[in-house]
Amino acid sequence: MRWIWIDKFTQFESGRRAVAVKNVTRAEEHLHDHFPAWAVMPPSLMIEGVAQTAGILVGEARGFSLNVVLAKIRAATFTDYAVPGDTLSYEVEIETLDDHGATTRGVVRRGNEELARVDLMFSHVDGAVQVGLPRHNFVFTGAFMDLVSSFRTGPREGGGGGFVTGERRVVITGLGGETPIGIGADTYWEALLARRCGVATTRAFDASALPCRIAAELPEFSLGDFIPKAYRKAAKVMSRDTQIAVVCAYHAVRDAGLVTSCMIGRGEAPGPPNLDPARFG
Repeated sequence: MRWIWIDKFTQFESGRRAVAVKNVTRAEEHLHDHFPAWAVMPPSLMIEGVAQTAGILVGEARGFSLNVVLAKIRAATFTDYAVPGDTLSYEVEIETLDDHGATTRGVVRRGNEELARVDLMFSHVDGAVQVGLPRHNFVFTGAFMDLVSSFRTGPREGGGGGFVTGERRVVITGLGGETPIGIGADTYWEALLARRCGVATTRAFDASALPCRIAAELPEFSLGDFIPKAYRKAAKVMSRDTQIAVVCAYHAVRDAGLVTSCMIGRGEAPGPPNLDPARFG
């Protein structure tokens, strides 16, 4: 899953119920188009938020051993819109759960106000058995597991994990960044030690009519050097901030000692790739 539509869990009762929150902000790009004169969170994304909350709850009940796939939206009713500045609460409960799948019911709230009711059905999918599906767990990647890491205390008898409130433990394995004085942690650090200044005459646009004509601009780069060939067409529609994030992530992955096909193509690391998609969110 590349897009996460919940920010954090606030409650998690293993195998029974969970509550997650989503902060709606004007920084989300889709709100600029939906709609330009009146930003409204698409109801389909509220459904997705409920689905992700419920899917993690269902997956944990089986110890995250199977992929949990949304099979059906049984019912979805809405009473109001969500707009920038709202904090949404996704409250879900498991109705039925067996080896084949699960059914859940959910409520979307803004404070004490009910905005929607969403009832879903999920299927359990084993990639090792289903033909044409990846053998690894392609649903519960690092991004999803990070959401519940503050609640999980370890495996318990019969599956699942047992969840209690606690602080998350975070390990930083690699650093990456794009700055006015260098791309990548090593280049940036060397520039700092050399007391290099990143402020210069503005080149990104014509600033001759402005009272201030200097800026700390980021150096130019070719995004195609940092992503696989299969994704280069998508790079053409990426916003500038997304491109910068991709470059930063590339350097963080390399700094962590992981090897990707792009690094091999650039001659920065020997093959074969050692990045396991099942463990990398």
